[in-house]
Amino acid sequence: MVKCFNTICCLIQVPLSKRDYVRFGIETFIKKGYEVFVLDLTTLLTPGYVENYQILESSNFAGIVQIKDKNQFDDFFKYRKNCFVIDFIHGNPWNVFIYQTFWKYNIPYGGLRGVYFELEGVLGVAGLRACNILRCLFLLKWDKFKNYWNKKDILLFDLPSFIGRIRPPDILLIQGLKYDRNYIPKPSKSTKFVLGHTLDYDLYLEKKNDPREVKGDYAVFLDAYSPYHPDRLIIPTEPVDPDHYYKTLNAFFDWFERKFETPIVIAAHPRARYDLKPECFPKRKWYINKTINLVEGAKVVLVPATTAISFAVIYEKPIILLTSDANIAEGQGPYMNKLKQLLKKEIINIDRPEDYEKCEIEIDKKSYDNFCSSYIKVPGSPDLLIWDIMIDAIEKSALKS
Repeated sequence: MVKCFNTICCLIQVPLSKRDYVRFGIETFIKKGYEVFVLDLTTLLTPGYVENYQILESSNFAGIVQIKDKNQFDDFFKYRKNCFVIDFIHGNPWNVFIYQTFWKYNIPYGGLRGVYFELEGVLGVAGLRACNILRCLFLLKWDKFKNYWNKKDILLFDLPSFIGRIRPPDILLIQGLKYDRNYIPKPSKSTKFVLGHTLDYDLYLEKKNDPREVKGDYAVFLDAYSPYHPDRLIIPTEPVDPDHYYKTLNAFFDWFERKFETPIVIAAHPRARYDLKPECFPKRKWYINKTINLVEGAKVVLVPATTAISFAVIYEKPIILLTSDANIAEGQGPYMNKLKQLLKKEIINIDRPEDYEKCEIEIDKKSYDNFCSSYIKVPGSPDLLIWDIMIDAIEKSALKS
């Protein structure tokens, strides 16, 4: 097949790590004969990220282009033909210029349409934004109003694309039946929806026959790196006190190991730097980039607010949902309550020892099956790696254009 596109450009807003080089399919695109560029907009969109977080393993991929300002972004696409963009950023108040540039130069793009747990309500996202602005004015909360006003460009995404001059996505690969209908920028009637699955399911396809990392019976904790997660540098949230969080978490682990006579190992978050913070888990072994392997061999999985819960569902492992007062204060309550509803599980608050006895080591098979089709893999989608599915969609769209 002759490709109408010969270049793939990936948009990112944090520096490219070796892990993301693999997850984002860069090697797959190269092997298919595409020239690949990774446009790193960290300096422009999230300058505080590098200043406050030390990446575990940075990628030295030669195709990385550092974008320092909007003019450089515009210049990159001005004369670039036969290019398709994979968007790993998505719309927000500070990057409207990205999609206006795509409109200006007729640059096709697409991305992964992830799943969505919380419901926005009958007003929709645009309605909620407008109500929040009016409420701030009515209550004379000027500081909050100024915060919304500084983000006023987000409202352009709610207008018809020809008014905001924002190009809608050309291809969206949906990763579950409950995919996010509030994706920004909004799709158009010509947007192609492709059936697929999550990046976590990709790992399942690749790693399901790997030898076990840990022998014997054990429970695994799917670490969310809650107090230190670098996403806090992009989306500010209520702080979580690390000393208190890890103290109460380890206290729960002590109780669990006594109660169930099962040791706990830690599946560290891929961006965790416990090599720099050994005091967090002084009595337990932690592993980096071994989450799916540890879940496959585990007797039970301890899960805070993390999308890695999908591994436990895929392998049909008993799940214990964990939260804390601080996690609830920072807004994770609705997410955890949705998991409770979907999986028919109780939530254990590690700050409340009276909750500990609610731990159950069992599964509801029907709930797990529904969760998988809704949030992990669209029924009927091919058991291919996600970027092979995307490449097929890109090449078919090119032939139709």
